[in-house]
Amino acid sequence: MDIRRIGNIPGDYNQAQKKGPVGSGFSSSSSDSIEISDSARAAQESSNLAKLAAAAPDARPDKVQEIRQALAEGVLLSQEATRRLAERLVDLIQ
Repeated sequence: MDIRRIGNIPGDYNQAQKKGPVGSGFSSSSSDSIEISDSARAAQESSNLAKLAAAAPDARPDKVQEIRQALAEGVLLSQEATRRLAERLVDLIQ
C-alpha cells in the first residue's frame, strides 16, 4: 500500500514546486519616483537625534567629579559663581 500520493497531488507534496518567473505586466523602465518633504526629513533627523540621546549616558563622570571638587573647595559658593548661575537661569527663561 502506497500512502504518499493522495488524490491528484503529483509526487512529493512536501517539496515546493518550481514555477517560472511571474510577469508583473509593467515595463521595467518606469519613471516612478518618491519625494520626501522637508518636514519628514526633519522628523527623521529628530528621531535619529533622540535615539543618540537615549544611548548616551545620563551623567558625565568627569563633570560630576569636577563639580564635587569645586563644592569641596568652596568655589561654587562664591558670589561670582552665584552671579553667573543667576545670569544663565535668566537666559534660559527668556
